[in-house]
Amino acid sequence: DIPNARWGIMFAGILKFIPLFIMVIPGAMAISLFPGLENADMVFPTIMTKVLPTGLLGLVLAGLVSAIMSSVDSTLNSASTLLVKDFIEPNSKGISDTRIANYGRITTLILMVVAAIWAPLIANFSSLWAYLQQMFSIVVPPIAVIFLVGVFYKRGNGTASFLTLILGTAFGVLLFVLEQFDMWDLHYTYNVGLIFGVSTAIFMIVGALGEPTPAEKIEKYTYRKELLSAGMEGMPWYKDYRFHGLLLLILVAIVFITFN
Repeated sequence: DIPNARWGIMFAGILKFIPLFIMVIPGAMAISLFPGLENADMVFPTIMTKVLPTGLLGLVLAGLVSAIMSSVDSTLNSASTLLVKDFIEPNSKGISDTRIANYGRITTLILMVVAAIWAPLIANFSSLWAYLQQMFSIVVPPIAVIFLVGVFYKRGNGTASFLTLILGTAFGVLLFVLEQFDMWDLHYTYNVGLIFGVSTAIFMIVGALGEPTPAEKIEKYTYRKELLSAGMEGMPWYKDYRFHGLLLLILVAIVFITFN
């Protein structure tokens, strides 16, 4: 129900603090432990091989390989499912389940080949972390606009969302390509705000030019003040998601001030 969904979101927010302690702080500790270590991508393997005992080292490596395989498997399955369900199946009426499964396998194979071809290019980035953050800076802003702006802007529609996703991502890719040819020197963290702004403009302009969506269709998906307290009737204060959200903001502020 709605309260459990809210609690789940708050719990997910708390979980975002974990990378600080399992990724960032160990990396900072490695500066003192191994002062001659210049390659950032070697921090984790160096800490494992130099600090962990043999048995625990094998256990951590097994967990690491399992996590990598699980992430790759989930990503490939999700990507192939999206392509088949959103593009192939709607345009192929009466398609059999066997053909759908075959399309899914072919799509997965193509995505694996593309990923294998792209993988060596990652070495051209300063570090694996920088690569991941730069890729996120391209694909995340348009998605964030669709969710965040879409909640408050009631003229938003399916066409606006689709074009925002396509054109916003294309704009991010353009900035990335220009950077590779030294034609754009703005850091990718600044590009996030720029892409977000451009995506917001696309979403609002296309939405304003299109036909307004009937109010009854968007009532459950756009912001209304009464939704904030819906489902909280008779709920103890310590179970109220708004109290959890306040605690989360306080924790963010404490971490920011402490480690800044």
